Amino acid sequence: MPSRAPTLNPGGRTCKLLQALALQIGNEVSYNELADMIGINKNTVANYIQILEKAFIIFRLKPYSKNLRNELKKLRKIYFYDTGIRNVLINNLNPLNLRQDIGSLWENFMISERLKYNSNNNKDKQVYFWRTLQQQEIDYIEEYNGKLSGFELKWKKDKFKKNQTFLNAYKGSSIELINKDNYKSFAASYAGADIAGKDDNYFVNVGLYMNIDEYNKIKELERSYADVYNANYAWQWESQSERKEFRRMWKSSENAYNNIRFAAGALILNRIASAINAVRLVSRYNKNLSNDLSWNVNFDYVNTVALPNTIRFNFVSSF
Repeated sequence: MPSRAPTLNPGGRTCKLLQALALQIGNEVSYNELADMIGINKNTVANYIQILEKAFIIFRLKPYSKNLRNELKKLRKIYFYDTGIRNVLINNLNPLNLRQDIGSLWENFMISERLKYNSNNNKDKQVYFWRTLQQQEIDYIEEYNGKLSGFELKWKKDKFKKNQTFLNAYKGSSIELINKDNYKSFAASYAGADIAGKDDNYFVNVGLYMNIDEYNKIKELERSYADVYNANYAWQWESQSERKEFRRMWKSSENAYNNIRFAAGALILNRIASAINAVRLVSRYNKNLSNDLSWNVNFDYVNTVALPNTIRFNFVSSF
């Protein structure tokens, strides 16, 4: 018969482990160091992390190592599927302009959203990070159809130097910078748009219309003459596929910016969709439990009068 384990409490080992992981996103994680920090052995740390992964709370990135002797091979990075849970664990719900961890938060968010995108679109990609003993690194790597694609995930950085050591070691690979402004540079490159001084509404319209003439004709038919653009706002897509790709990038970038900003500043409303997805995934996992680990995992958000709001995890075993 099933037996419900105690709920997660702030002083418990699992909570301490989650807090330690929350403080290390973007960095390599050592199970030995975690064990010493929490006061448990390395195998227990590994078992806890396995359970938290199966509950879709965290996920691991392994290092990519094939060609170079000095590549990192053993340590892994651990991220959270939900950055809001991560922020609660470290008690940091400050707005972005008051945070010191915006770089790692952005990295966590972009990787988790990328994994969800690949899963939703049935893209079976192997994912890694890359780092050498000399501290050369690439934040995120995908291996798909025999090709390696590297991504540098930087919140504000608009220029970066591609790592030639990686490109030379893995012929045919690529490295791309991903930041909150990527979609704008795409418009400048492919539609000939002058992006300087343009507001968000302009980029919305660039993604909806093939060119400035099509947009202006619609506005004239609507008698919205104040919204008609002059020649300084001109753009021209070469194909519908380019326009749609820009539209996709714009939506992805805007959603990422808004979500990470809200996750950093206020938790509850922004977490509803994430909670629904998590419940779906946990339910799917619970129906397909592997034979080697007889655990069921559930979690909920507890709002108690006169007490702090709590995220509660229940681990249920059968015997």
